Amino acid sequence: MGVTVDDTVDDGGGDGTRTPDVSRVLDSVVIGAGQAGLSASYHLGRLGLDHLVLDADRRPGGAWQHRWDSLTMDDVHGVADLPDDPAPGRGRERANDVIPRWFADYERRHDLPVLRPVRVDAVRSAGELLVVEAGDQSWRTRTLVNATGTWSRPFVPHYPGIGDFAGEQFHTSDYPGLDRLRGRRVLVVGGGASAVQFLGRSRPSPPPCGSPGASPSGSARRTGWTAGR
Repeated sequence: MGVTVDDTVDDGGGDGTRTPDVSRVLDSVVIGAGQAGLSASYHLGRLGLDHLVLDADRRPGGAWQHRWDSLTMDDVHGVADLPDDPAPGRGRERANDVIPRWFADYERRHDLPVLRPVRVDAVRSAGELLVVEAGDQSWRTRTLVNATGTWSRPFVPHYPGIGDFAGEQFHTSDYPGLDRLRGRRVLVVGGGASAVQFLGRSRPSPPPCGSPGASPSGSARRTGWTAGR
Protein backbone atom coordinates (compact mmCIF):
# COMPACT_ATOMS: atom_id res chain seq x y z
CA MET A 1 0.00 0.00 0.00
CA GLY A 2 1.15 3.63 0.23
CA VAL A 3 0.68 6.41 -2.25
CA THR A 4 1.55 6.19 -5.92
CA VAL A 5 4.54 8.44 -6.54
CA ASP A 6 5.27 9.52 -10.13
CA ASP A 7 9.03 9.85 -10.03
CA THR A 8 9.40 9.44 -13.80
CA VAL A 9 9.24 11.53 -16.97
CA ASP A 10 8.00 10.67 -20.48
CA ASP A 11 10.95 9.66 -22.64
CA GLY A 12 9.43 11.41 -25.68
CA GLY A 13 9.06 8.27 -27.74
CA GLY A 14 5.30 8.55 -27.90
CA ASP A 15 4.75 5.02 -26.59
CA GLY A 16 4.11 5.99 -22.99
CA THR A 17 7.46 4.66 -21.77
CA ARG A 18 8.67 6.45 -18.65
CA THR A 19 12.15 6.64 -17.17
CA PRO A 20 13.36 7.79 -13.72
CA ASP A 21 13.48 11.58 -13.33
CA VAL A 22 17.24 11.95 -12.82
CA SER A 23 16.95 15.73 -12.52
CA ARG A 24 15.10 15.47 -9.22
CA VAL A 25 17.22 15.69 -6.08
CA LEU A 26 15.53 14.38 -2.96
CA ASP A 27 16.17 15.59 0.56
CA SER A 28 16.24 11.98 1.74
CA VAL A 29 15.71 8.37 0.69
CA VAL A 30 14.56 5.85 3.30
CA ILE A 31 15.40 2.20 2.57
CA GLY A 32 12.88 -0.12 4.23
CA ALA A 33 9.24 0.36 5.22
CA GLY A 34 9.21 -1.44 8.54
CA GLN A 35 8.67 0.32 11.84
CA ALA A 36 11.85 2.41 11.63
CA GLY A 37 11.26 3.34 7.99
CA LEU A 38 7.66 4.43 8.54
CA SER A 39 8.65 6.46 11.61
CA ALA A 40 11.43 8.18 9.67
CA SER A 41 9.07 8.97 6.77
CA TYR A 42 6.47 10.42 9.14
CA HIS A 43 8.97 12.86 10.64
CA LEU A 44 10.57 13.74 7.29
CA GLY A 45 7.11 14.61 5.97
CA ARG A 46 6.28 16.57 9.12
CA LEU A 47 9.39 18.68 8.49
CA GLY A 48 8.39 19.25 4.87
CA LEU A 49 11.36 17.33 3.44
CA ASP A 50 11.02 15.80 -0.03
CA HIS A 51 11.69 12.07 0.29
CA LEU A 52 10.84 8.55 -0.84
CA VAL A 53 10.65 5.23 0.99
CA LEU A 54 11.92 2.25 -1.01
CA ASP A 55 10.67 -1.13 0.19
CA ALA A 56 11.66 -4.55 -1.17
CA ASP A 57 8.44 -6.31 -0.11
CA ARG A 58 5.36 -6.38 -2.32
CA ARG A 59 3.02 -5.35 0.48
CA PRO A 60 3.19 -3.47 3.78
CA GLY A 61 4.25 -5.19 6.97
CA GLY A 62 8.04 -5.16 7.10
CA ALA A 63 9.52 -8.29 8.68
CA TRP A 64 6.26 -8.93 10.55
CA GLN A 65 4.57 -10.32 7.44
CA HIS A 66 7.20 -13.10 7.35
CA ARG A 67 6.74 -14.28 10.95
CA TRP A 68 5.41 -17.76 11.62
CA ASP A 69 1.64 -18.26 11.68
CA SER A 70 1.48 -19.55 15.25
CA LEU A 71 2.86 -16.24 16.62
CA THR A 72 -0.11 -14.32 18.02
CA MET A 73 -0.33 -10.84 19.46
CA ASP A 74 -0.41 -12.45 22.90
CA ASP A 75 2.99 -13.99 22.17
CA VAL A 76 4.94 -11.04 20.78
CA HIS A 77 7.53 -9.42 23.00
CA GLY A 78 6.03 -5.94 22.73
CA VAL A 79 5.47 -3.71 19.71
CA ALA A 80 6.57 -0.07 19.84
CA ASP A 81 4.13 2.66 18.87
CA LEU A 82 4.42 4.47 15.56
CA PRO A 83 4.49 8.29 15.70
CA ASP A 84 0.98 9.56 16.45
CA ASP A 85 -0.43 6.01 16.42
CA PRO A 86 -0.39 3.49 19.31
CA ALA A 87 0.44 -0.14 18.55
CA PRO A 88 -2.32 -2.78 18.40
CA GLY A 89 -3.13 -4.48 21.68
CA ARG A 90 -2.76 -8.09 22.69
CA GLY A 91 -5.04 -10.79 21.36
CA ARG A 92 -5.23 -14.19 19.71
CA GLU A 93 -4.98 -12.90 16.16
CA ARG A 94 -1.87 -13.75 14.16
CA ALA A 95 0.84 -11.11 14.42
CA ASN A 96 1.67 -11.54 10.73
CA ASP A 97 -1.88 -10.32 9.94
CA VAL A 98 -2.36 -7.63 12.59
CA ILE A 99 0.90 -5.71 12.21
CA PRO A 100 0.87 -5.58 8.37
CA ARG A 101 -2.71 -4.26 8.49
CA TRP A 102 -1.62 -1.60 10.96
CA PHE A 103 1.35 -0.61 8.81
CA ALA A 104 -0.80 -0.46 5.66
CA ASP A 105 -3.37 1.75 7.37
CA TYR A 106 -0.60 3.99 8.70
CA GLU A 107 0.93 4.44 5.25
CA ARG A 108 -2.48 5.34 3.82
CA ARG A 109 -3.62 7.72 6.56
CA HIS A 110 -0.33 9.65 6.62
CA ASP A 111 0.10 9.58 2.84
CA LEU A 112 3.63 8.20 3.12
CA PRO A 113 5.54 8.08 -0.22
CA VAL A 114 6.35 4.35 -0.25
CA LEU A 115 7.49 2.69 -3.49
CA ARG A 116 7.39 -1.11 -3.69
CA PRO A 117 8.62 -3.56 -4.59
CA VAL A 118 12.01 -1.85 -4.95
CA ARG A 119 15.12 -3.74 -3.87
CA VAL A 120 18.11 -1.42 -3.53
CA ASP A 121 21.29 -2.81 -5.09
CA ALA A 122 23.82 -0.09 -4.24
CA VAL A 123 24.35 3.41 -2.87
CA ARG A 124 27.15 5.44 -4.43
CA SER A 125 28.67 8.85 -3.83
CA ALA A 126 28.26 11.48 -6.55
CA GLY A 127 29.97 14.62 -5.34
CA GLU A 128 27.88 16.06 -2.51
CA LEU A 129 24.97 13.75 -3.32
CA LEU A 130 24.23 10.03 -2.99
CA VAL A 131 22.87 7.89 -5.83
CA VAL A 132 20.58 5.04 -4.80
CA GLU A 133 20.42 2.29 -7.43
CA ALA A 134 17.78 -0.41 -7.84
CA GLY A 135 17.94 -2.36 -11.09
CA ASP A 136 17.65 0.16 -13.94
CA GLN A 137 16.25 2.84 -11.61
CA SER A 138 18.18 5.41 -9.61
CA TRP A 139 17.49 8.35 -7.31
CA ARG A 140 19.72 11.23 -6.23
CA THR A 141 19.46 12.31 -2.62
CA ARG A 142 21.16 14.56 -0.09
CA THR A 143 20.74 12.08 2.78
CA LEU A 144 19.98 8.40 3.31
CA VAL A 145 18.15 6.55 6.10
CA ASN A 146 19.01 2.84 6.27
CA ALA A 147 15.98 1.17 7.87
CA THR A 148 16.39 -2.32 6.42
CA GLY A 149 16.68 -4.20 9.72
CA THR A 150 18.27 -7.65 9.98
CA TRP A 151 15.44 -10.06 9.15
CA SER A 152 16.54 -10.73 5.57
CA ARG A 153 20.24 -11.01 6.54
CA PRO A 154 20.35 -12.66 9.97
CA PHE A 155 23.58 -13.26 11.83
CA VAL A 156 24.30 -16.97 12.25
CA PRO A 157 27.41 -17.63 14.38
CA HIS A 158 29.84 -20.41 13.63
CA TYR A 159 30.15 -23.26 16.12
CA PRO A 160 32.77 -26.04 15.95
CA GLY A 161 31.18 -29.03 14.26
CA ILE A 162 28.28 -27.11 12.73
CA GLY A 163 29.26 -28.31 9.27
CA ASP A 164 29.25 -31.98 10.36
CA PHE A 165 25.90 -31.91 12.19
CA ALA A 166 23.57 -34.28 10.33
CA GLY A 167 20.34 -32.76 11.63
CA GLU A 168 18.40 -29.82 10.28
CA GLN A 169 19.45 -26.31 11.33
CA PHE A 170 17.58 -23.05 10.84
CA HIS A 171 17.50 -19.49 12.15
CA THR A 172 14.41 -17.79 13.56
CA SER A 173 13.88 -16.09 10.19
CA ASP A 174 13.60 -19.55 8.54
CA TYR A 175 11.41 -21.19 11.20
CA PRO A 176 9.31 -23.75 9.26
CA GLY A 177 6.53 -24.22 11.82
CA LEU A 178 5.73 -26.79 14.48
CA ASP A 179 4.62 -29.55 12.10
CA ARG A 180 8.17 -29.83 10.74
CA LEU A 181 9.44 -30.58 14.26
CA ARG A 182 6.96 -33.20 15.40
CA GLY A 183 8.55 -36.41 16.66
CA ARG A 184 12.04 -34.89 16.73
CA ARG A 185 14.37 -33.70 19.48
CA VAL A 186 14.87 -29.93 19.32
CA LEU A 187 17.63 -27.74 20.71
CA VAL A 188 16.95 -23.99 20.84
CA VAL A 189 20.16 -21.95 21.00
CA GLY A 190 19.61 -18.67 22.85
CA GLY A 191 17.37 -17.36 25.59
CA GLY A 192 15.60 -14.38 24.03
CA ALA A 193 11.95 -13.81 23.19
CA SER A 194 11.97 -16.03 20.09
CA ALA A 195 13.57 -18.88 22.01
CA VAL A 196 10.92 -18.69 24.73
CA GLN A 197 8.14 -18.65 22.11
CA PHE A 198 9.58 -21.70 20.36
CA LEU A 199 9.88 -23.63 23.61
CA GLY A 200 6.34 -22.70 24.56
CA ARG A 201 5.03 -24.02 21.25
CA SER A 202 7.13 -27.19 21.21
CA ARG A 203 6.86 -28.27 24.84
CA PRO A 204 6.15 -31.98 25.23
CA SER A 205 2.51 -32.91 25.68
CA PRO A 206 0.68 -36.25 25.67
CA PRO A 207 -0.88 -37.13 22.31
CA PRO A 208 -4.69 -37.09 22.06
CA CYS A 209 -6.42 -40.32 22.97
CA GLY A 210 -6.15 -42.76 20.07
CA SER A 211 -3.75 -40.50 18.15
CA PRO A 212 -0.20 -41.65 17.35
CA GLY A 213 2.80 -39.39 17.80
CA ALA A 214 3.53 -36.56 20.17
CA SER A 215 4.90 -33.05 20.24
CA PRO A 216 8.65 -32.58 19.84
CA SER A 217 10.75 -32.48 22.96
CA GLY A 218 12.67 -29.26 23.42
CA SER A 219 15.42 -27.72 25.50
CA ALA A 220 17.34 -24.46 25.46
CA ARG A 221 20.98 -23.56 25.94
CA ARG A 222 22.21 -20.05 26.71
CA THR A 223 25.12 -18.82 24.64
CA GLY A 224 26.37 -15.52 23.31
CA TRP A 225 23.78 -15.74 20.55
CA THR A 226 20.09 -15.17 21.20
CA ALA A 227 17.70 -16.70 18.69
CA GLY A 228 15.78 -14.12 16.74
CA ARG A 229 18.26 -11.26 17.05
